[in-house]
Amino acid sequence: MQSVQLERENGNLKAAWDLCEISIQKFPDFYKLWLISAQIKEQLGDNNSAIKIYEKGIETLKRCPELYICLSRLYFSQGLETKSRSVIEKARSNIPSNPLVWEEAIKLEIKCDNIKGANLLISKALQECPENGKLWSLAIDLEPKYQKKARAMDALNKCDHDPYVMMAIAK
Repeated sequence: MQSVQLERENGNLKAAWDLCEISIQKFPDFYKLWLISAQIKEQLGDNNSAIKIYEKGIETLKRCPELYICLSRLYFSQGLETKSRSVIEKARSNIPSNPLVWEEAIKLEIKCDNIKGANLLISKALQECPENGKLWSLAIDLEPKYQKKARAMDALNKCDHDPYVMMAIAK
């Protein structure tokens, strides 16, 4: 991985890609190689190949949230909101208790200006991951001004002294 990164930082994307290809064959369970490989293709402007790499990585590593998230973001950057949502839904069904996936799903709904959908996802996410500070901070941020205090108290009761919750309360 470090050799790939070195080539990539030096601007030798072809060499980095070749190393990545070899490395993935030897270490298919190392998710970072899949991510780097797809990102190199994105840098080269070949988004279709990047999508195929992410999909193959997801097929190999069904429980890796980072691959789902990156694929969803790539689809969103191309203006394909429906496909982006579909990928996150698939991640939520394959990895139901992962706070990273829930957080990404909520942020995606916020980007799509679907605040009602985001609030619905937050309530489901807090049931799955009740002690996650990032999710609680998102919940506090999305509440109307007059309900923020009550939500902040709930967050403090569930995950006391969490830095994300403290930051949301301070805001």
